[in-house]
Amino acid sequence: MVLPSTGLPGRTVESAPETLDHRDE
Repeated sequence: MVLPSTGLPGRTVESAPETLDHRDE
């Protein structure tokens, strides 16, 4: 599952929630 928020393949909320936070900003 890939979230559009990250824009990176293999990056999911369960995989790295902190990454999503940084990616959002």
